[in-house]
Amino acid sequence: MQPDTVKHLGGRVLSGESTLERLRDLILRPHVQRGTLRTLKDGTKTSERAIAEELQVSRTPVREALAVLEQLAIVEQTPQVGVAVRQISIEEVEGVLQIREGIETSAVKRLARSADRDNAIAELGLAVERMKGLRQDIYAFMEADTSFHCSIIRLSGLGPHVGIMQSLRDRIHLHRLQQQDGLPKNGEISDIVEEHSRMVGSLRAGPREAVEAIEEHLANTLERLRHLSKSQPFAQADSPVMGASGTQEEVDKSPSKGSPKKVAAATA
Repeated sequence: MQPDTVKHLGGRVLSGESTLERLRDLILRPHVQRGTLRTLKDGTKTSERAIAEELQVSRTPVREALAVLEQLAIVEQTPQVGVAVRQISIEEVEGVLQIREGIETSAVKRLARSADRDNAIAELGLAVERMKGLRQDIYAFMEADTSFHCSIIRLSGLGPHVGIMQSLRDRIHLHRLQQQDGLPKNGEISDIVEEHSRMVGSLRAGPREAVEAIEEHLANTLERLRHLSKSQPFAQADSPVMGASGTQEEVDKSPSKGSPKKVAAATA
């Protein structure tokens, strides 16, 4: 896990091998799933007991972990029926991005005015460089993408809200996984890295420029996801999201990029 992800998920400081973190990884990294837990990505219902047996832990930590993931809108539980991963619609994604816009515009304004701005810019710049080297490991790239946005929140002095950003990012990630061939491709990865670079550079220019850069990035994110949702239906239980290795070679097709629009106007 990256330094700014998962640590405060669900309001708890987690150990590296906590049941909550393991379940989150199994949902958001389906290429590592096996046995009972592979059904978690499909929307197929499974049971608390089956998950506990698969993880070789007692049912109590599984119950607690599922309660947190349900609170974070990642899974849904039905009494006497079972637990399943939620299906995340594009309409829900639009709402998530509107919430992110409010949080992240506030964060970059604070960061652009911060006395420690230069150190923050240097740290975020290194994070962007690291992302450039992860093109062949899609899941590592997406985790680094989440870490980048969580770092903006932390560096702005809004550290207690990192967990909120993590959970919002997880829902968008889950939406991607539920689309056929939904993970970022080479062209999209290049766009994301370029937009992140502009965000970092804008912090030096000032608050207004920083806000414009994050708004453009989130608007482009929405357009990319809208394009994906229009061209690819939700993945069904018998349709794998991608190959087992999760490497770029298996998903090397780039969608066209939509024009920037304000996220706040997405549902207008």
